[in-house]
Amino acid sequence: MPEPIRATIQKDAPDWVRDVIRARHELAAARQQAEAAEAEWKRKTEVVSAEQRRIEKSRKVLDAVVSGKWDVTITDGYMTMRHDSDTESRNVQRIPLADMEPSLLHAAQAFTHLSATTDSVLELHHSLKKERSALAKSQPERTSQLDAEQRQTDEKVRKGLRLPPGFGQGLGM
Repeated sequence: MPEPIRATIQKDAPDWVRDVIRARHELAAARQQAEAAEAEWKRKTEVVSAEQRRIEKSRKVLDAVVSGKWDVTITDGYMTMRHDSDTESRNVQRIPLADMEPSLLHAAQAFTHLSATTDSVLELHHSLKKERSALAKSQPERTSQLDAEQRQTDEKVRKGLRLPPGFGQGLGM
């Protein structure tokens, strides 16, 4: 290698060259940080969007459950919803419980349980009313006592289930 080139290579680089190299390294590091921040922002945005979709879907399911137009069962990690006016399979939805927002899932489960319990209580209430009616026919001397007991039972059921006064009178209950 010729002496002038060797001497130039062995010399320390001028300050302006070192400044340019340092600036390029800083620029590359800043770009890398910006790209990482943008990727993190996109990831968080996608997570938030997915959670919003999950919440919206859960709200729709809860609205469907509360509307009473769907028969709902919760078993084996799924909520199965069947439209009450149709038994065709196209009107059946099977939703994994893991896909639902926890608080809305809890509300749907509580409503389903409450509805089933209410139905059971009303069936028992109706059955008891029939039995008292039959008993009053067979023992006319106890009619007033049985009527009073039935009124007390009616009031307890109404208060216990928080039903409006007169609930079920037009339904043969």
